[in-house]
Amino acid sequence: MSSGKAPGGARRLWLWGPPVLWAGLIFFLSSRTDTSFVPGGPDWLWHGMLYAVLGALALRAFSTTARRRPAPAAAVAALLACTLYGASDEIHQSLVPRRTPDWRDLAADAAGSTAGIVAGGALFSALARRAA
Repeated sequence: MSSGKAPGGARRLWLWGPPVLWAGLIFFLSSRTDTSFVPGGPDWLWHGMLYAVLGALALRAFSTTARRRPAPAAAVAALLACTLYGASDEIHQSLVPRRTPDWRDLAADAAGSTAGIVAGGALFSALARRAA
């Protein structure tokens, strides 16, 4: 017996599970007081890379959740969500011993999210054209 909700629920999980899990990874990493696990390189690069993935995953979720939503609206929603999450992460870091919030980290989060949204949008468009 099917309630009719399982396919929609499974679809939402398929769409929103990856960005939620990735956001959880970011939260876990920013909860760490010991950051020696981070390989060398500038801090902004790591922020940018983590948030680029989040941006692409958020774009996928926003653009697929409401099929009638135009691509620019999905991109704006993804960028807004990622940037707000980055801001909340900086607030979270203010509560973690030996971690400090930094507006430059938030800027790197927003820039990385933007790069991920642009790259993800190009990839998703190419895949859609290939499938058509």
